[in-house]
Amino acid sequence: MIGEAALNRRIRRHVTGPTQDFFAVAGPGLEAVCSRELTAMGGDISVAKQVFGGVEFSGRIYDCYRANLWISTAGRILMRIGAFRADSFYRLEKRVKAFPWELYLRPGSEPVINAATHQSRLYHKQAISERFSSGIADRLTRLGLSGSNGYKPSSIPQVYVRASHDHFVLSLDSSGTNLHKRGFKTSGGSAPIRETIAAAALILSGYTGTEPLLDPLCGTGTFSLEAAMKVKQMPPGWFRAFDFMDWPCFRPRQLAHIRREAESNFLDSPRPMVFASDINEKSVKQLHTIVRDQHLSDVIQVAHRNFLDITRSDLPGPKGLVVINPPYGRRLGTLLGSEKLFQEICLKLRSEFCGWKAVLVTFNRRMAEQVGYKTVSHRFLHGGLNLRLLIGRIP
Repeated sequence: MIGEAALNRRIRRHVTGPTQDFFAVAGPGLEAVCSRELTAMGGDISVAKQVFGGVEFSGRIYDCYRANLWISTAGRILMRIGAFRADSFYRLEKRVKAFPWELYLRPGSEPVINAATHQSRLYHKQAISERFSSGIADRLTRLGLSGSNGYKPSSIPQVYVRASHDHFVLSLDSSGTNLHKRGFKTSGGSAPIRETIAAAALILSGYTGTEPLLDPLCGTGTFSLEAAMKVKQMPPGWFRAFDFMDWPCFRPRQLAHIRREAESNFLDSPRPMVFASDINEKSVKQLHTIVRDQHLSDVIQVAHRNFLDITRSDLPGPKGLVVINPPYGRRLGTLLGSEKLFQEICLKLRSEFCGWKAVLVTFNRRMAEQVGYKTVSHRFLHGGLNLRLLIGRIP
């Protein structure tokens, strides 16, 4: 048995007090941008290294809150909570039962175990998950923490177990629902681009939120909403909750302070800076509802229009950024139709938007060759497609 006061002291000593190791999960091609974001956050965050699939960094629990709230290009933030060697199920069971799960899980927790193995004697993922589940339950029961004591968690903890060459690394998910889900969309379009990719595109283009942005094939508005948050200096995670809010070490006052600090820097836009439009009336209505409900009408202007009918005179103010995620011919329409539309888009950009920067999304090399001006290409994976971000200034 362990008393509440004694447990809180141990949590402060081992979790809240010292620096912890974290891993920001990022999609293939987004690791460098994610690393740049983490470095810019400052505080006690120290980026260790960029690896395939994410970025290793260290910081305090407070920095974990900040990273979840502010990171725009990571899918989730994992906290490394331990590591050990085990080359048999007997040793694995012994290690799991001895691990201090009470520092990381609430009483009565039944976490989901996500196991993966690579060249280890123990390779059966289901068997490994079962040992962890039973071992965690055994540990919490022996300490008298098997009941919830009236606490109702808002989420189910996710424990990630990675075994490589008999070396087990344990991580606890601090994010919960993937971070690309910002919290204000209830559904996506027919072929939406993921928010983390849209955010990376804006960063790579040098977009600051102080110049106009045109999103003329907006769909449900992923690019427009990401841009609007930059204009208002609003954190990407402002509208959502996180799994760390159910951790034993969680201090609501700390998160409240971070949110107050962020909110104090919010900006009101004297005029719309983001111009979203689409030929699909249903998508436009859906975006308009989000803009209204999230009080973003001062930033985003939504219209039901065909991009090919828009002229430069329709957009007030200086030159800015055009972002276009056209149909790829895989999920929507046909390949031939998509290539024809892409060619029309490129001609429209060169005739009406000289001097503007442009971000074009495509998967087809032939499409990329139709742009007609110099671009920098960034590759990434999205929905099983190897896509390219083409970024350049229209001459």
